[in-house]
Amino acid sequence: MSLTYSADSVTGEMNANGQQIAIDHAVEQALFAEGAGASKIIAKLPLKEDYQTTYQNLYLQSNQMKTMVLEVTSEEEVTVPAGTFKTYRVEVKSANSDAGQTEIWVDQASHKAVKSKAVIPAMR
Repeated sequence: MSLTYSADSVTGEMNANGQQIAIDHAVEQALFAEGAGASKIIAKLPLKEDYQTTYQNLYLQSNQMKTMVLEVTSEEEVTVPAGTFKTYRVEVKSANSDAGQTEIWVDQASHKAVKSKAVIPAMR
């Protein structure tokens, strides 16, 4: 995979099972990484009660750009094996009403994700 990012586009190509797939997408707003590192980026946003924003994700598996809606839905105390934390509960879902949703609980003091939950319909 070879990608070039600019202020207004993502271009390049990906080799999938011996097939070259062109990647050429317009970037119309903030572009975040999707996948395992996304919670680290989200945790560093200026989260507070009622915070909302939208951003784009490039899903390489389907070669699609999607607009995502991020919203702080509540403040909750969460207990996990590492301890008890006062958190912001953040919900992330597609603006296109695609199925699936991610919830991330972000510690208010350290701005680190302490818990996450994802519903991924494609994985059943």
